[in-house]
Amino acid sequence: MNHRMTTLAVLAATTILAGAARAAPPPPCFAGDTADDARIAACTAELQAMKGRKNAPNLAPAYNNRGLARMHKDDVDGAIDDFTQSIAAKAENLNAYGNRGAAYERKGDLKAALADYDQALRIKGDSLPLLINRGSLRGRTGDLDAALADLNKALALAPDSFDALDERSHVRMQQKDYDGAIADDDAALRLKKDARVYFNRGLAWWRKGARATAIANFDNAIALQPDMVEAYLARGSVKLDENGGASAIADFETVIRLKPDDEGGYGGRGLARYRTEDNEGAIADLTHAIALKATVPENFYNRGLTWHRKGDYDKAIADFDEAVKLKPDFVDAIQSRGSSWRKKGDVARARADFEQALQIDPKASDAYEGRGLLAMDAKQWAKGMPDLDQAIALKGSFINFHNRGIARSHLGDNAGAASDFKEALIYKQDAETYLDLGIALRLRGDSNGALAAFNEAIRLRPNYADAYHDRAAIWQARGDFARAFADLEQEDAIRGVVHKRKKARKK
Repeated sequence: MNHRMTTLAVLAATTILAGAARAAPPPPCFAGDTADDARIAACTAELQAMKGRKNAPNLAPAYNNRGLARMHKDDVDGAIDDFTQSIAAKAENLNAYGNRGAAYERKGDLKAALADYDQALRIKGDSLPLLINRGSLRGRTGDLDAALADLNKALALAPDSFDALDERSHVRMQQKDYDGAIADDDAALRLKKDARVYFNRGLAWWRKGARATAIANFDNAIALQPDMVEAYLARGSVKLDENGGASAIADFETVIRLKPDDEGGYGGRGLARYRTEDNEGAIADLTHAIALKATVPENFYNRGLTWHRKGDYDKAIADFDEAVKLKPDFVDAIQSRGSSWRKKGDVARARADFEQALQIDPKASDAYEGRGLLAMDAKQWAKGMPDLDQAIALKGSFINFHNRGIARSHLGDNAGAASDFKEALIYKQDAETYLDLGIALRLRGDSNGALAAFNEAIRLRPNYADAYHDRAAIWQARGDFARAFADLEQEDAIRGVVHKRKKARKK
């Protein structure tokens, strides 16, 4: 999502004319306002006229200028040939080296591009556009310290260079210097309101966890450039983090409308639909995203999660396999595959996946949780506790606290169980967890606390038969048999059974 096209600050054509200065306008090959096709024709005519004259003063600039025109028309190979001829005509040729470097960069030959930028900067070390181009290229290739040095030098030469500030922001983002990136974006935006810079600043704020500020920046980017697909994708993704998915769907649908052949819109909407428990919609979107581009591991992973939730563990495992094949260190996919194997009852494969995830990332909390659940499945409550403890130490979550509460209940630690269930309920209001909390509190002798917990379970799930059953036990222990019978009758009605106690009351 944060990938960007490199800024190619193509150097201006150098005009070197033979003879004394003339009042007449320069020939079209050397004029600044000549259209590309006309320039190519004019420069070709100039070169034909100079054929055989190796020392002709206009030879190098004619090749250079024709190369620029060809580059504008995306004839990159033709441009490289012309720049090479320009260098052959004039060895210390700053413009031709710089322009050939830009052409190589556009072609994707980054090593050749860097060599040309180096040579151009040996000729003129304080060339602002070349320092920016080389800094940008070094940033793309991961040579971040050298990139920063180039861009710092560029900004020392021109503190108000919008392009240098923009490029340095990108380098600082890669270095995870988000504050520095934001400072550069702030300075760039004081010079010019630019959608791309707002977008990049939004990414930096997102990385810092300031979601609202990130969204505001993406809003600004979209206001300036309403068809900016990347901004809708980013804003939708932040909204997914912020509130689970419902409000993100509109952004992903805009991406689909603007760019229907891009997997990102369908992949994002598929994840949003998964988060909103629209399993069928999620699978349809993610399947379409995969059909558009089958090399994005996250789409296979998210579809695998959806199959897992639907209980189709074989399809889930197949998708997790594909995700791991595309991204061998994809810890989330590996530990999720382990969870699917666990659901299928294949303990050995589940354990192997959890172990593999922990080898890649010793802080993979879900892998500890999964390994702890394997012990719980085997009723080895004490054996599972260290893994459950470690999972919570790494990442407190509803499911982690809930599962450890269950284990503590089975170990007779009702105080610890009640504490864990209360922690789980901070993350999510859940009827089953209130029921478990009520049972733990009742076993501790806290009748009032247990009654309050059972009441909450029934409030959240009015047809929760187990909650009525356990609340009846509280009423019965207090001697309030009318309420006890009322709850038991409600339990019977939910379960669709008739007990002897009900018959007796009718008599």
